[in-house]
Amino acid sequence: MHLLYIDESGTTKLKKDPSLASADNGNSKYFVMVGVLINTRNLEKIETELLELKNEYLKDPFQELKTTLKAKDMEPNKQRTDFIREIYTLVSNSELFCFGAQLNKYELTKSSIVKSKDDIYQLAFEHLLGSVNDFITTEAIDKSITVMIDNVDRAHNKKLYREYKNALDRKQGKLKSFSKRNFSPSINFVESEFTLGVQLADFVAGAIWRSIEKQQRENAALIKQKFPINKDGELFDYSYRICMDWI
Repeated sequence: MHLLYIDESGTTKLKKDPSLASADNGNSKYFVMVGVLINTRNLEKIETELLELKNEYLKDPFQELKTTLKAKDMEPNKQRTDFIREIYTLVSNSELFCFGAQLNKYELTKSSIVKSKDDIYQLAFEHLLGSVNDFITTEAIDKSITVMIDNVDRAHNKKLYREYKNALDRKQGKLKSFSKRNFSPSINFVESEFTLGVQLADFVAGAIWRSIEKQQRENAALIKQKFPINKDGELFDYSYRICMDWI
């Protein structure tokens, strides 16, 4: 069985100004949704290595991993930048696969492809789940995927649940190669503080978002190899999709 941990980075508010977030009251130009796919057989090894890093670097080894960690959270003589790099190196060296959906909200809003925050989520889910489905079909990987995502609050969870279900139904209806039975029929909302896979997804989403929103590409480069490539050696439109329209 495989677990698909999903997280996001960027805002979901519609974008009518082409400027980046810093010039638009924090409303990002890009929204990114990522998935980290891990076989349950590999989960213990990944979690053990991650806990070792947390014990080495963090004052509180049970503190939730976030890309927003501060220097004050580190053990004496330990640097935040070193810890962040170690996490991305761990991702790069681990038995897992990454997938992503990138939305330019300004272009999508201008062309009326998205008309609400809900559309942002559904479009991202549609492309992300499509890329995972293509991968497991091509590679003949066990088609039994449980989807996990961070528990925020009831209103937010309800929105994500609805748009996840809508994306599954749309994909099933439009593409013969897509089977929603490959994915759990509902999202499993988990506490990210105690779910290390979700914490890793947060790191992956943060790296990808910063690489396109802020051109800070160092960490994204470290994990690029974890995005599967197709038979032609391409990851775009396979494991990583730039979402320009509904499928």
